Amino acid sequence: MRRPDSSSRVTDRSALAGDPAPILDPSSLLWQARRTRTRVLRVCVHATVRKLRRAAARLRASVPERGTAPTLSTRTINLGHDQLLVFEDAARTHVEVIFGGVWLTHDDDRRDYLASAGDELMVEGRGRSILGALTTTRLEIRPA
Repeated sequence: MRRPDSSSRVTDRSALAGDPAPILDPSSLLWQARRTRTRVLRVCVHATVRKLRRAAARLRASVPERGTAPTLSTRTINLGHDQLLVFEDAARTHVEVIFGGVWLTHDDDRRDYLASAGDELMVEGRGRSILGALTTTRLEIRPA
């Protein structure tokens, strides 16, 4: 921190009477308070930066490496009436209807498929597939 020069400001009435004194004398309480505050701010900033670096490291560790396939697992999804679920390039994915009803259509297929509770559908092809809920529906989606 730069120490101000003595000509910038006066600190008390005695300086007004002709006795010039530096604004922040190193022995004054104001100087010590500002110095302490600067140290505290540095420690707080350092601690915050350290926490951010740790959080970034945890985030990097949880993200898979670029170019690797994500780990696929079984998912349960609830859809409301008329909600859509879009699959992009999800070839060979099984969709089981736990309850409710759905329709499934593929980009490269002119047919639509209907399924109700207990039925299972297979998402095939590399294009976009759209699954729509006919009623409130629960699905179980898993890789083939």
